[in-house]
Amino acid sequence: MKKYRAFLLLLLTVLITVSGCIPSGNESEESDVNGLTYDDYKAPEGEVLDFGTVNTSGEPDKTRAINILNPVGALPVEDCIIYINKDYNKAVTVPENAYCIELEKAHLNNFKVLTLDVKSFEPNSGNFLIFIGEYNIEFAKIVYTEGKILTLNRLNYVSTVVHYPAVCIDDISLRINGNRANYFDNNDGIYLFDASYGKGYAEVGEKAFIQIAFFNNRIAYIGSVNEQVAIPGINGYLLSLCGEDAVKKAAALKVGQTAESFYLNINRGSQYTIAFGDTKINCNLINSTRGAKATVIYTPDYRFATTGTGEQGYEYTVSGGVVTAITTPGQGGGNALIPEDGFVISTLVDSSEYKLLKDLKIGDGVSLTAAKNIYIVNTLPFNAYNTTRQAEFTVIYNSSHGSSTRTNEWGYEIIVDKNGKVIGDDGDGNAAIPAGGFVISGIGVPRIKLLELYRPGASVFIDDEKKTFTVVYSPMDDYNEAVKRLALLKESAVSARNALLDIDHNAADALIAELDSAVDKETKATDTELASLRNNVVAGVKKLYNLLIPSVAVEDRGAWHVLSEKNDTDVRHTVKLAADLGLNYIIIDTWANGYTYYHTQLEGVLIHPRYTDFDPLESFIRIGHEYGLQIHASFSVFMAGGRRGTFPADHPTQRDGWLTLSRNGDNYGINGDGEFYTLNPYSAEVRAYLISVFKEVAERYDVDGIHYDYIRFPQPNPNNGDFGYNEDLMEAFKKKYKTSVNPVDITSNHPLWADWCQFRCDVISSFVKECTTEIKRIDSSILVTAAVFAGMEEMTTSIFQDARSWVSGGYIDGLFPMMYTPSIDNFDKYGKRALSATNDKAYLHIGLGTFEFFPNDTILWEINYTRKNNVGVCFFTLDSIIKEQYNAFVREGVFKRKAVTTDSPEAFSVAVGDLVRRIDEIYIPLSEGYDDKLNELKNLLETMTEKNIALVRAYAQANLDGAVLERVSESLVSIETLTIKKGFSLKLS
Repeated sequence: MKKYRAFLLLLLTVLITVSGCIPSGNESEESDVNGLTYDDYKAPEGEVLDFGTVNTSGEPDKTRAINILNPVGALPVEDCIIYINKDYNKAVTVPENAYCIELEKAHLNNFKVLTLDVKSFEPNSGNFLIFIGEYNIEFAKIVYTEGKILTLNRLNYVSTVVHYPAVCIDDISLRINGNRANYFDNNDGIYLFDASYGKGYAEVGEKAFIQIAFFNNRIAYIGSVNEQVAIPGINGYLLSLCGEDAVKKAAALKVGQTAESFYLNINRGSQYTIAFGDTKINCNLINSTRGAKATVIYTPDYRFATTGTGEQGYEYTVSGGVVTAITTPGQGGGNALIPEDGFVISTLVDSSEYKLLKDLKIGDGVSLTAAKNIYIVNTLPFNAYNTTRQAEFTVIYNSSHGSSTRTNEWGYEIIVDKNGKVIGDDGDGNAAIPAGGFVISGIGVPRIKLLELYRPGASVFIDDEKKTFTVVYSPMDDYNEAVKRLALLKESAVSARNALLDIDHNAADALIAELDSAVDKETKATDTELASLRNNVVAGVKKLYNLLIPSVAVEDRGAWHVLSEKNDTDVRHTVKLAADLGLNYIIIDTWANGYTYYHTQLEGVLIHPRYTDFDPLESFIRIGHEYGLQIHASFSVFMAGGRRGTFPADHPTQRDGWLTLSRNGDNYGINGDGEFYTLNPYSAEVRAYLISVFKEVAERYDVDGIHYDYIRFPQPNPNNGDFGYNEDLMEAFKKKYKTSVNPVDITSNHPLWADWCQFRCDVISSFVKECTTEIKRIDSSILVTAAVFAGMEEMTTSIFQDARSWVSGGYIDGLFPMMYTPSIDNFDKYGKRALSATNDKAYLHIGLGTFEFFPNDTILWEINYTRKNNVGVCFFTLDSIIKEQYNAFVREGVFKRKAVTTDSPEAFSVAVGDLVRRIDEIYIPLSEGYDDKLNELKNLLETMTEKNIALVRAYAQANLDGAVLERVSESLVSIETLTIKKGFSLKLS
């Protein structure tokens, strides 16, 4: 009997059952069951009590696990303890191998044993505990005697489906080997691995397997047979189904299905883990604003040099793995400097993390560990299937709609194949719908959301009940897409060599060989090697992509920048970031929302409250010039501030007659960002006020340029119509055109409509001319430029911005059309218009909408377009290209070579010197039979001026051909276009 009891106890140690009941006394009477005493009956060793339990007061060793609550199916046959309450609406006949007791509720979660050995009961008739299995039956008979008070705990953690550790997906129950996470014994079965597993990939044996990744309780990725799948580092886990029978179960599963785990302690992980001593703290907030009760980690990747936090926090600076500084409230708390070799932990006293951090002291060692594998999961709503895409709509189009979406170019579309994989995108509209697949199409804000989450290779699943779709991008997708991209880049590398493109061909060849070798090793890699190998391939392919992008030595490349800097330290950090990105100018806020962003000395002109103690314009100019950057001062000319804002009495919006009026008489306009006041561009007072601000900046600051923005009327909208209906302006129109017609009555089909539009255009254009004249009178070297809408023709009848006339009249030095579109067709259409408008009469810098995070391939196409046409680029915004998506792409790709601006006195000599370099480094080494001719060309270049460049071009035409001629001719055209035709002085170095 003792051997049987020992065997039974050993068998039960591998079962997870939770919480038990214990008699209320220290009873020790002999049992008539197997001759064991009361004291002999205890919870089996190893029984997990983290979920539902039943116990009695004072006897923790007799706490037992409740394994199932109100079972949805038949009663289990394996050993377990079941609890059934009054909510159970089924009749129950207790099986022969089971024992049942009835409980009477006493108080809260306390129950009294009422009836023993119940054989059956009706629906909703009471509370019952059913014990299945010999040891459980014996335990109940000895411990849970009549009248005993039992306590039932944490029943909300008890499953209604299974009574063992499992993951359940619909009606499929996957029982976990070892009854716990991170266990593997190389037998057939199902194993679970979570974020606390020591490696990024699970151990595998000799048997066939399929691995499934779960994220936020949904299937996020299903591997193919014997494909090793990354263990999610945050909010997920991995199942490894090993052996023939287990693998078969995977056939019924699909990405997007919901899952529920039972009786498993799963570590969901966090984005970062802070560790010191024996303490570990999870943290999911990094480089973000610190909110209430929050703890944030700030790393050198943060946008600013300091944390920017308030004084009420505690901040621990960790440099070189050691705490080097601690700031506390009232003692320099907040806004800590972020070390280049470490990080700052910023917390608040009422955060849960502070309780663990408060004992840290200077000199303590602290480490920061990132989660191993990140699954990117985004869920968004959609409006309908196969319908007309309306404003702010997301529509899913499938084959029932036809062969294409029939949408216009103002939205954005993600194309998904029949397997639920993202295979492409479309910014031009009317995307082709793949057979068996679908297209997700969005316009307005949904368009921006789609742009943010687009990743080729991602999985998409739709929840029709909730009207949502979810996009999942896994580390395997990242790797698989990298391998596909590698094949394409290898072809590009061959083409680049044949075309003699200006890239480091030797470095590209070496990297390709390295990546090929790594991909070959991937199929043989162990679970220890796999993570680093795949990560290296992904990183290497990105590096190769950037390496294969040519860069140039003379190019206007800049960014608009929205100010947030508070001191010189912040400004230096920003300027250095811009210089490291390869930019050569920045356009910064100088006058916006009715305030100056510099220290004005003009009476009645207001300094923005944020900058009363710090002059960002002076700081940017001084520090920017240290780094060789031009600084252009941007003026949001007629934009006076948000309608919901509160302004002082002498603010421009508070002055009588200073706001422009709509057709409906409203003094504010509406755009995608809200409701805004706009100053009346016809008012003599407004014009004089603004010109005084322009003049002050030109006189007092060493700016390289002055940039007009919002130099227009507000955009028309259905609520208040078009603008320009102030009495003074309308009277001037009637006087000029000798008409008594009220402009309010002039609509688009009225004979005077064209005149009324042109009159408003002339109001803006005359102001542009007047401002530029005053600026140039002070300093003719200041570049005067303007940001304008891309559709220049359409703008003359909506916002009354006639940009073509500004160029033809010589009112501006440069035009910046804001061509923020992922549509290649639109970009080309508006690009041609901008080229024809400037036509070498003014600089053309095309604005790229990186703030909307278009795919890198789209931005590269757009930059190549500007280079082909020898015009500049300006990113909106600087902050957008600092972020991960674009940072390396810009710094190591398109702008890897530093460039001077085309207005620089050195532009000609730099461009010529760069051509000589390419002859030496690329054209001679990679082409045969041209050495002597190319060396002679170098001699000609040394004496080339604007007067004899035609002779150099003629020599090239007569003596070169193929790719060599194409590249040399291309360079000579660029030199002539970027320097000579624009009239800048030519000085050889």
